[in-house]
Amino acid sequence: MFEPAKNFMFTATSKYKLDDVAMGALICERTRRLIAADYPNFSALWAPLKFKSGSLTIRAQGSSGAELFMQTQTLLLKIQALDLPEKVEHIKIVKV
Repeated sequence: MFEPAKNFMFTATSKYKLDDVAMGALICERTRRLIAADYPNFSALWAPLKFKSGSLTIRAQGSSGAELFMQTQTLLLKIQALDLPEKVEHIKIVKV
């Protein structure tokens, strides 16, 4: 029987106790792709930083933080619609 290659990554990270780091990186990368596809004007200004315990932290540069705040619920619903291993429950905004 064959297993998908993506399962090997999680097996390797489990062996070295890097599950949380790998999960956070996966969720941040998928969120980055979602932002680039659905919010192309803000893809350079919004950057997912980390995911921990159901909370996704997104950095917003300059005045784009106000727009991110306005789009938080819509973005959260879109993220929850993705096929992610863990559920994103809320978004924290870090303004730079």
